[in-house]
Amino acid sequence: MNQIIDNFVTSLKQHQFDTAERYFTDDLAEAYPSSKLESDWIRLTETLGEFNSVETVRTQDADPYQIRNVELQFDDGQQTLRIVFSGGDESISGLQYISQQRGTTVLPEYVDESRFSCEQVVVGSDEYPLSGEIALPTAEEPYPGVVLVHGSGPHDMDCSLESYKPFRDLGYGLASQTIGTLRYNKRTYSYDLNENECTVDNLVLDDAVNAVNQIANRKDISEVFVIGHSLGGMLAPAIIRRSNAQGGILLAANARRLEDVVIDQYRTLADEGAVDASQLRSLEGEYQQIRNRDWNDDVELLEFPVSFWDSLSDYEPVQTASDLNVPVRIAQGKRDAQISTEKDFEVWKSELKSEDGVSFRLFDDLNHLFVEEDENGHSGQPQANVADDLIQWVSNWCTTVR
Repeated sequence: MNQIIDNFVTSLKQHQFDTAERYFTDDLAEAYPSSKLESDWIRLTETLGEFNSVETVRTQDADPYQIRNVELQFDDGQQTLRIVFSGGDESISGLQYISQQRGTTVLPEYVDESRFSCEQVVVGSDEYPLSGEIALPTAEEPYPGVVLVHGSGPHDMDCSLESYKPFRDLGYGLASQTIGTLRYNKRTYSYDLNENECTVDNLVLDDAVNAVNQIANRKDISEVFVIGHSLGGMLAPAIIRRSNAQGGILLAANARRLEDVVIDQYRTLADEGAVDASQLRSLEGEYQQIRNRDWNDDVELLEFPVSFWDSLSDYEPVQTASDLNVPVRIAQGKRDAQISTEKDFEVWKSELKSEDGVSFRLFDDLNHLFVEEDENGHSGQPQANVADDLIQWVSNWCTTVR
């Protein structure tokens, strides 16, 4: 498999795109022909310069697929290329360029480290203690506090994704605006859970509720808000309902059932040639199993254990948010390729617009991570940090809502 990857990347480097296509399954070759391989590679080298080498190959298998995330090093940056093999076949069945690497070790300009200090904390249960960090403003106490809740996947406290660190940007940006922020490593980042443990309570809710209640007990915190991103945004109403939070902000949160979002993402990947027709047919079958709750306990469906889907089966995010008697804000980036403006954000608006204390914001040029993008998916920022507009919008609300 690694030899195939080496040969494939070498063909790209040498501009032998017809040769590169020969490593594809028939379905992928039809969806992603050599002409598209060429145009994508040329555009990539125009942005990042000459290709140099493969830095690393990371394994991310999801039976029956063997996934390899290949880090490509160019003169002016890195790019992750996801290559998928299926069922032991030595032909490539899926191909996708993942978000472009941009060094984000430099803090964004809106972060003023003189205005806050950081304290290392432990959150979670005695069984699953989690490392965390609270950024505390140097301003006069008390001040509002927020807890940042991750999306799906085993995220660290910065919610690091490729070279992005959106929770670090949010945490330090809000602390610079006199808002205490608590971030923590997600349980699946710190521990290996067996499939039966992968319920929504174990993966998200229990630790988030503990984090909210922990920060709420501090004398330097006046009120606490939940800020949930993606899956964390969808579950934010449940976290607020179970905790001492006085409100919350839902960022890039789906209003639909999660399985509807996931299958739509796979359909988009199929349209782009990253998932072949046979893979999509299999995934559509898994989707129907989830919808019909027709499953065996020992399988994964759409890359999640059955225990996860079962624990979500009765959860209705919009209705749960409607039943809350606290202020809520809902925001999305118009360039979000994962959560739909029409199917999610507009549903939140239409269903909750008459509720007291609920407000909405659609950011025109921001993506799923609330980083600025143009219509071609390229960031206008050298470091690709969370946009200052979002920081100001969140901080203004947290310091004025009552």
